[in-house]
Amino acid sequence: MNIFRLHFCIVFAAIVLLCLGSAFAQSELPEFDPDLIHHGDIIDVDVIGSFEFDWRGTITPEGFLDGYDKVADQIPALCRSETDIAASIEKALSGVLREPKAVVRLIDRSNRPLAAVSGAVRNPYRFRIKREVRLNELIALSGGITDNAGGTIDIFRALNAGCSVKPAESNVNERINIQISDLLAGKPQANPIIAAGDLISVLEANPVYVIGGVANPGQIKFRPGLTLDRAIAISGGVVKKNGTGKVKIYRRAGGSSEIIEADVSVNTDLGKKETPLEPFDIVEILERGSAERRFPTVAPRSSDVNNETAIPIRTVD
Repeated sequence: MNIFRLHFCIVFAAIVLLCLGSAFAQSELPEFDPDLIHHGDIIDVDVIGSFEFDWRGTITPEGFLDGYDKVADQIPALCRSETDIAASIEKALSGVLREPKAVVRLIDRSNRPLAAVSGAVRNPYRFRIKREVRLNELIALSGGITDNAGGTIDIFRALNAGCSVKPAESNVNERINIQISDLLAGKPQANPIIAAGDLISVLEANPVYVIGGVANPGQIKFRPGLTLDRAIAISGGVVKKNGTGKVKIYRRAGGSSEIIEADVSVNTDLGKKETPLEPFDIVEILERGSAERRFPTVAPRSSDVNNETAIPIRTVD
């Protein structure tokens, strides 16, 4: 029964994410046009009647024909049509040829950069984008967000990423930070158009470690507003026969560390002032007979390795 309910919730969340896109206002962006030149495309230039000025290749990171040195000035190609590029070549060659006629063809689109969704999603994927697609659709195609999500989505976008997104205001790569709550609430700014090559990471919740005299010592997920008493409750509560009521919180602050002392009995009184926790805190519930510790135990590290090349590819067309 529990498995059925979990499956239903996952499917329902995916449907909701897909439906959100229809409610969003359309931004003032150009429509996705697969026939415009993108990074990774192979282009063929045929100047009629002259083999000397023919060329085949790709474009530079800055968006110009890479290695087309038949003319003095570089020929812009990124997000332009075949006809527009041909017109620029004809204009550049008009000084050396009489009424030049150029034919430009986009002959291979298969090497366009892949967008990727990773982190706290059920099925990480790389996506070959062939139409306009927004963040919520790729999240849904990745199986939805898991319980390990920390509430934030980061999108890393390279400079001159694609033709359906606005270029960055500065001459640097762009990092877009989105709150999952805003995406689920249907806020248009939280559901951007995704460009080829975008790296989407659903950030996992940072850990807090609870050790010592609790029923279930180990790692718990940090959520905004997590307090000492809540962390102890999540860990099964204090084991009274072993506990002393004393707590030490080991916290890394910048380049140094600090130890915060607390008392469980005081912390659980009515009208108490709760002790807030921070990501990566190590909370030790002191046990009777335990030796005084100057330094915390070493927090375990995840052994998972994110091998991007092993992530399967899906096509969005």
